[in-house]
Amino acid sequence: MPYSSIVTYRKKKNHVHSLAIYYQHRGNALRIPTGISALKSQFNDKTGEVRMSDPEAKRKNEILKAKQETVEAAVNRFIDKNGIKPSSDILKLILNHQGEAVINKVEANLSDRFEQFLKHKRAQFASPEFSEISIKDYISTLNALTDFQA
Repeated sequence: MPYSSIVTYRKKKNHVHSLAIYYQHRGNALRIPTGISALKSQFNDKTGEVRMSDPEAKRKNEILKAKQETVEAAVNRFIDKNGIKPSSDILKLILNHQGEAVINKVEANLSDRFEQFLKHKRAQFASPEFSEISIKDYISTLNALTDFQA
């Protein structure tokens, strides 16, 4: 089942349109530019391909297919690993090669992440401007999360 489609999204001079891969799930639509342009009349909206009336149709369609397969593969890998469909923002990060960090965040242990947060807060609360009670509240929260996780 395809999760993305190829659409025209920006009209240029002389009725030439840029083509993009379109993906949307939980949030704003993600449009991934393909670098391919075609006349509106030479693009088939139903199939997502450039019609053969375009002299470079074969090359353009190969590029479009390769880019859409890349997007589909990224979505399928995320679904296989996490059991859910990625949001548009997560897919954008994955395609920008920052995806492993995002996937690791999804799978992260809450108490481990909270300990990292606590280290950051200890550094922030080291100045005399902050009360020591504030950091104790964060430590109490960590203890409660640890008890809950057990």
